[in-house]
Amino acid sequence: MNMTKTRKNTRDDKNSNIKSAEEISLFEKSKYGLDLVNGWISSADSKIGTFGAVYAVVVAVFVYIADKFFATVDCTNLINPILLQWSKYSAIAAIVSVLITIFFCLWSLSPSFTSVFSKKQCTVNQFSLFYDDVAKVSSVGEYVKLAKEVSDEQFTEEIMKETYYNSEICSKKMHRFKKGVIAAVSSILFYTGWVLFFYLAY
Repeated sequence: MNMTKTRKNTRDDKNSNIKSAEEISLFEKSKYGLDLVNGWISSADSKIGTFGAVYAVVVAVFVYIADKFFATVDCTNLINPILLQWSKYSAIAAIVSVLITIFFCLWSLSPSFTSVFSKKQCTVNQFSLFYDDVAKVSSVGEYVKLAKEVSDEQFTEEIMKETYYNSEICSKKMHRFKKGVIAAVSSILFYTGWVLFFYLAY
């Protein structure tokens, strides 16, 4: 009788250990995924910041060169008015492209304040790891209370949700940044056309 009971307890302990190991494994995987996505966001912000600084220097250098170049051109003898018109169009396109680049770079750095969970809510009454959801809890004491009531499984699910929300944030950043880079390259091409057409027009 005692042997049978002992074996049953041993099996129960083994099943409990297996379940616990699976939960730990899922938690570690979820945490790794969140850390990975947060690393991508940090990398994206660093790239955008570096690109913005470099692009500002490039624009400043191009404006300086253009100013010096136009000062040396004799504008009293117009040879081709069509090329001059193209030069004006290229100048407008270059300026617009610069503004678009600045817009997308700033937009890509703008924070996201809503998750799917709190998009239509002014206050949040459930435990969450998303920073804006946390801020929408009525008080710090209420948030601590909600956190203590969460089971390990629910906590792991919240990590998964946070990974998803942060992935959306990272994806939006990179898509906006890509558009900014395209606009930046376009501005350089339009700038080149502006100077070249202006030079050939006289």
